Amino acid sequence: MGGNLAASGGIILKRLKCPECGNVVEVEEREKPVCDSCGFGGKKKSKAEIQQSGKGMFEFKGKGLSFFWLLLWTSFLTSITIGIFFPWAYCARLRWGAKNLYYNGKRMQFKGDGLDLLGQWLLMLLLIIITLGIYTPWAYCRIMRWTAEHTSFEE
Repeated sequence: MGGNLAASGGIILKRLKCPECGNVVEVEEREKPVCDSCGFGGKKKSKAEIQQSGKGMFEFKGKGLSFFWLLLWTSFLTSITIGIFFPWAYCARLRWGAKNLYYNGKRMQFKGDGLDLLGQWLLMLLLIIITLGIYTPWAYCRIMRWTAEHTSFEE
């Protein structure tokens, strides 16, 4: 742990970032730093204790350049196919996000496929057009349900 010094009521505090979970911890100058979230530096909390406390540890390892490249080519293909490629682009973006997201050290995964989504997407698009946009909230919820059904932890 390493960080900045800050003065608080005459007491010098160190603001440190936990190397285990990334939580910010404030400690007095000579005090041993112990993370409230994961217990790093003191008695280490078990995963069960962390989950019971409701403070699971999320970690995202994605890089901006890789997402930029993904956004670039998926947007290009969606544009030149007049939107037909959108379900595959959506799945590629979700797959990238899931493979870079960890919860308590377990990696997420997205197993959806653009072909699985294509029929539903076309139906939702048609309903949105017919209802002049009124169907949009239901379409959004339908897409989110489909996304959740295809997202899980990596085995």
